[in-house]
Amino acid sequence: MMSMGLGSIFALGVLTCGSPEPAPAAEVSQQQQQQQYPDYSPGVVHRPTAWTYEGVYWSLGASPASTLHVDGFNPGVRYDSELGLHWRRGKTTVMFGGEFRIHQVLGRKKPGYGYDGVFTVSHGRVYGRVGAGVVTGIPGSRDPDDVRPAMGGLVGFGVQGGGEHVLGRMGFDYDVRMDTDLRVNQTILLTLRLVFGF
Repeated sequence: MMSMGLGSIFALGVLTCGSPEPAPAAEVSQQQQQQQYPDYSPGVVHRPTAWTYEGVYWSLGASPASTLHVDGFNPGVRYDSELGLHWRRGKTTVMFGGEFRIHQVLGRKKPGYGYDGVFTVSHGRVYGRVGAGVVTGIPGSRDPDDVRPAMGGLVGFGVQGGGEHVLGRMGFDYDVRMDTDLRVNQTILLTLRLVFGF
């Protein structure tokens, strides 16, 4: 009986020592990281390094505007539609497109038109954009009918938020144009925009 008891204890010890213990969750996670990132180092946060093409985007906007002059200003509204392509890396998105605009100055019957090439960079909840192009219908004085064709650009910034495929933006644009009479027209806009395609 004693020999059977010692034999059972010995067999149990062999089974216990010979059976591999499951790897801790941390080690499994490190093994997965090493497979995904060959240069993985524990404690280092790895982020995407390659830009991915996300396709086409389209945006619609309506922006209250004020064209400033030395002796006053012209209030108005700008309506715009932008179409282009965008790329993403992590929380950063780069967009390049063309923006068609209609600018209606209050007190003037005919609206003005314009077209800009626009480059936008966003990171998380903030964005910035720059653009350049040509416009008509921006008054060079307080007289709303004192308009000439003009060229120049814009700078804008703001905040954004929304879902996977629809994004809302609110911010400010500073628009500067020089018309054919060499007058500089400055317009400040409160921009409200919806972006589709994310």
